[in-house]
Amino acid sequence: MRREKKKITKYFLPLFVIFLFVGSMFGVMIGGISNDDGSVLKYGDAVFKKTSRGTYSFKLSGADYEIFGEPETAEQILSDFPDLFFSEFAGASKIYLNRVNEVDEVVENIDAFIYSLYTNLASSKSLVFSCFSEYKGVEECKNLPLKSCEDAGNGVLFFDFSKSEENSIVYGGGCFSVSGSDYYLTTVVDVIVLKHLGVLNG
Repeated sequence: MRREKKKITKYFLPLFVIFLFVGSMFGVMIGGISNDDGSVLKYGDAVFKKTSRGTYSFKLSGADYEIFGEPETAEQILSDFPDLFFSEFAGASKIYLNRVNEVDEVVENIDAFIYSLYTNLASSKSLVFSCFSEYKGVEECKNLPLKSCEDAGNGVLFFDFSKSEENSIVYGGGCFSVSGSDYYLTTVVDVIVLKHLGVLNG
C-alpha cells in the first residue's frame, strides 16, 4: 500500500513536560488522576481538569484518562491524519509501539509518547512495546519483541515515533511513522487518544 505523507507546521514544547508526563502516567496506573490546579474546561461531553503538571485529566464511563494538551489543540491537526488511519486503528488486532529510536547517532528513549498511548488505551486495544532488531542489546529492549514496519498488515499496526526538525506523518500498510518536535508528537498522541475514545469528532 502506498504511504501517505503529510507535513504539519512546526511546534515546540519544553522537554521537561515530556518527563513530567511519564511520571504522571505511572500515577494514573497506581492511584488514579489527581492534583488538578482548579482550571476546568468542557469539550463535547467531557470535562477536562488541568493538573499541576500542566496536563489535562478527564473521566469517561468512570475511567480516568490524561492527555498532554487542550482538546482544541488536538482538533487543529485532526485533518492532517491520513484518511484510513483511524478506521484501521479501531479495527487493529494488535499494535506494536516502538520504544527507542536513533537521532544523530544517539539512541533516544521515546517512552513519554508511547506510555501515554499505553496507559490511556491498553484497556481497549492490544498494545505491545517493541524494538527494532538493531537495538536488541539496548537496556530498554531486553525481553521485548523485535518488530518493524515489515511486521505490519492484516490487522497488525506498527507505531514509530522519532524526533525531528520537520513534522510529518507517514502511514500505509499498517505502518504509522511520526516525526517532529516534542510538541507535535504529544499532539499526535492526544489526537489518537481522544479520537479513539470518541471525544474528538470529525
